[in-house]
Amino acid sequence: MSNITSDQMRKDIWSFYKSRLVGSLGVVLLISSGVAFATLVPAYLALAAVPVLSISDAAKAGPNQTQNLTRASNLVAGIETASTSTVPMFDALRSALAGRPAGVTVSAIHYAHGDTSKLVTSNLSTIVLEGQASSRDRIDSYIATLNADSHFKTVAVPVSVLAGSDDGHFSITLTGAF
Repeated sequence: MSNITSDQMRKDIWSFYKSRLVGSLGVVLLISSGVAFATLVPAYLALAAVPVLSISDAAKAGPNQTQNLTRASNLVAGIETASTSTVPMFDALRSALAGRPAGVTVSAIHYAHGDTSKLVTSNLSTIVLEGQASSRDRIDSYIATLNADSHFKTVAVPVSVLAGSDDGHFSITLTGAF
């Protein structure tokens, strides 16, 4: 066909195919951005509907703990609807928080996903729970509950927490395949 058509006609044909390719890529990008927007809007609306409680607001509130707990509960409910139960990390975190005895408060949660790119290292993920408990016995019962949970391969606790020298502050490291 290249021997039959003139140079100008070949250029016209190639420009037609190039414009079709650019147009098709534009449509694909537009559709994928629309899908991404449609999937992110419900999570944004769920989080925007719940007022965020900052640490300074909690410190100013003082004795009004029920209002703070209600706000925190609403925030957790909003995040829970945004997350799906198919993610194993959320199941493990939900299980870790559900096992808390009365008098144990978790103030910080740190999550590190396991490295699956290297064959030498393990692919175990880590969750670190930090908080405060009213007594050492409550921390011990929380640790026992976490040890009995099948989501966690290991439950590591610093010796100072077990000795009770931190005035109820604790840090628990959970590892597992989540």
